[in-house]
Amino acid sequence: MKFRTEIEISKARQSVCHRDAILTMGSCFADHIAQRLKESYFSVLQNPFGTLYNPLSIAQALAIILDNREFSEDDLFFYQDEWHSFWHHSSFSGSNKIRVLQTINEQIRMAHRFLPEAQWLFLTFGTAFVYYHLPENRLVANCHKLPEKQFVRKPVNVETIVQEVSHILSKIRQINPDLKILCTVSPIRHLRDGLVQNQQSKATLLLAVHELIRQNKNIFY
Repeated sequence: MKFRTEIEISKARQSVCHRDAILTMGSCFADHIAQRLKESYFSVLQNPFGTLYNPLSIAQALAIILDNREFSEDDLFFYQDEWHSFWHHSSFSGSNKIRVLQTINEQIRMAHRFLPEAQWLFLTFGTAFVYYHLPENRLVANCHKLPEKQFVRKPVNVETIVQEVSHILSKIRQINPDLKILCTVSPIRHLRDGLVQNQQSKATLLLAVHELIRQNKNIFY
């Protein structure tokens, strides 16, 4: 009698080797993957925007990296004694505005140099729900504990995810045509969404990933 589900995993068509440079972007699962790779002495640049959960924010961050955009004071806001960026995880926040900007811009420059030479881009999607900041009417990667009334939460459909991610990947391929992309969906449950909504969100992400694979070359799951 077997008390567990045994899964046979077929061998991947593309293997990652130690001479490959890997950029990881996405949810906290991407951080776990990157840490394991680093422990095994792979060349990894880990989440240069910090933890990002939804595919649209990940695509937005990749566009900023590609453009090598420099952040200024106008891109930050002050709340609860710290400076924050709506594009970044709270790990980039701090009380010293100059230091926050310095860290943000250093990571962007590093990723901008790394991306054209990378062999792999690992994308880990965590949720298909996104937040928009109502006063500025724009997508945010992190709400930074601002009052809930300042945001609206929306589900993103498969078509939008595929369109936004495909668009930025096509731009990246102009500078790195041989780049291989590995997409994963984080197994970590977002229970705050409720069990049913969490399952719907993960299903949307899985459908989007497989549509990305169908429409593009060198994308794997």
